[in-house]
Amino acid sequence: MDIIEITKEEFQQKLDELSKENWKVNLGDEVKDSVSGFKGIAVAKHTYLQGCDRVSVQPSIDKEGKLPEAQTFDEPQLETIKQAKVKRQASSIDPGGPEKYRDSGKIIG
Repeated sequence: MDIIEITKEEFQQKLDELSKENWKVNLGDEVKDSVSGFKGIAVAKHTYLQGCDRVSVQPSIDKEGKLPEAQTFDEPQLETIKQAKVKRQASSIDPGGPEKYRDSGKIIG
């Protein structure tokens, strides 16, 4: 097998192209998990090396006024309820920092 060398920028560009082609859920969409019925806003996307695409979904505040923990689902099992329900706010500052919506591998449903 031959090894092909590409730059980090070329690799990232290809990942971005593949990601845009394959996603049916966009950040900010209101979604529902078809297995569990869990609903919320798509707040993070996770693309894995072997092609698994997952989306972190943040539900609304509960009846006690507490913010439930976001859950992560395989992207194909999510249904879009409303596109762009929440829009990303423009910012001149790169938010950076640790990833709040880590995919811990939890599966609901």
